Amino acid sequence: ITSEYSKYWDLDFEIKLHPRPAINKKNLNKNFWSSYYKVTNININKPSSFAEFVYKNYIKDCKCILDLGCGNCRDSIFFSENDIRVESVDYNGHLEGKYNNIKLIKEDVETFLFNNSKVYNLIYMRWFLHAMPYEKAEKIFELSTNRLGKGDKICIEVRSLNDKTLIKNSYYDKDDLSYKTTHKRWLYTIAELEKLYMKYNMKNIYTEEGYFSYNTNTETDNPLLIRSIIEKI
Repeated sequence: ITSEYSKYWDLDFEIKLHPRPAINKKNLNKNFWSSYYKVTNININKPSSFAEFVYKNYIKDCKCILDLGCGNCRDSIFFSENDIRVESVDYNGHLEGKYNNIKLIKEDVETFLFNNSKVYNLIYMRWFLHAMPYEKAEKIFELSTNRLGKGDKICIEVRSLNDKTLIKNSYYDKDDLSYKTTHKRWLYTIAELEKLYMKYNMKNIYTEEGYFSYNTNTETDNPLLIRSIIEKI
């Protein structure tokens, strides 16, 4: 991740080692997450606190959720077990076992949204937007708003730029504005998120910054997060 090839973080590319050119195709992002999701650890195999929060407060009468950047489908499984159909989209997605209410779509999220005309009542994005450069994240957000009807919601949880411990432990890349530890992140503030919501005709109905998700798998143990629930105007 700190090598000269790190700029190709999420691309399939050919590594050439000196003195002989050789080798194979690699995708650093895909390799990282493929290994991560195979780890059996309660922190990544039980529902997140954000999923429980969203279910308790914002999913009344919702029959189908679009889970973007679903990872190992931990939250998709939780929603499905509460009688909600889930379409789970992640290029590196992983799902153990069979679940009648989950459709895992292993596709780039931006490509999926661009080619999809279906309207959803709720789009769920936990620890997703901060996993890609800001330009791509904004495009995905814009496409997501086009998949909603009036009053429908997007639920977001992202890493905060105010997390001093994360910043201290990260390598900042001034070229792409990312912070790297085990992998790259593009961090947010509440103000930056609110500008994004207003730009695409979304109303902020709940936002809070706090320590919501103690997790021994992260480099900070208790990351500072921003939660937002926004509604299509």
